[in-house]
Amino acid sequence: MGEVFEMKLKGIEEQGDNVGRYSKILPKIIDHHIPVHNISECTKEGDIIFTITMDSLGVSRDVFWEHTGEIFSPFVADFLGELIIRTNLDKFTDKLTRMHHDSFVYAVKGGETETCHKRFGMKVKDGMISFRFHISLLHEILTEDFRQVMG
Repeated sequence: MGEVFEMKLKGIEEQGDNVGRYSKILPKIIDHHIPVHNISECTKEGDIIFTITMDSLGVSRDVFWEHTGEIFSPFVADFLGELIIRTNLDKFTDKLTRMHHDSFVYAVKGGETETCHKRFGMKVKDGMISFRFHISLLHEILTEDFRQVMG
């Protein structure tokens, strides 16, 4: 995983009791690989939606619903979304590399105004969890990884 992401994870651990409610559910979730079920094509506006199964989180549905307040918080949605992208990066880079250059530029630039990833959207339906993010995050992660490789 990238250095920035590892720093975020370390920051969670260092906060101790301040994130006690998260410490009950996050270790169970991040303790294993969460496979991506489906990844949509990038929209004209630069959004990508990917799905995972609820069961792939490594917690029972009862535990999931018991901790919905924590799971649906912006903090956890952002954390999980980025974790899943980083651990399945090859599947996401395939989408990026197949995009036509002009489509990528338009998606990132947003036409007249530049847009960028701010937060993950997250929703649950029929045992599937969907995450929505802006493609600029993927570009940022790949650029970060490239910088680390180049030293």
